[in-house]
Amino acid sequence: QPERTSDRAATVSSFDWIMPRKIMFGEGRLTEAGAVAAGFGKRVLLVTGGKSLKASGRLEKIFEHLDEKQLQWLHAKIEGEPTVEAVDALTAALAGLTR
Repeated sequence: QPERTSDRAATVSSFDWIMPRKIMFGEGRLTEAGAVAAGFGKRVLLVTGGKSLKASGRLEKIFEHLDEKQLQWLHAKIEGEPTVEAVDALTAALAGLTR
């Protein structure tokens, strides 16, 4: 067992944890994607993984709803945990979108 040097070493630093306030579920709710995204701003970073969203046709529907609200969007498909390099590249690409 590691030797404990102080009680302070065992404490957790303070932090903020912000959880989603709204989870939307149900048939037909996808049509609200553009309006919900527009409530956060004009630029959207949509990160997906796997293939099911595209295979189901829902990914294109999301794009259409974002376009209807005249939002600028960037889609990234990432399988597994994103690397630091991938996050940095996406951040730079999103920053490059016109505000």
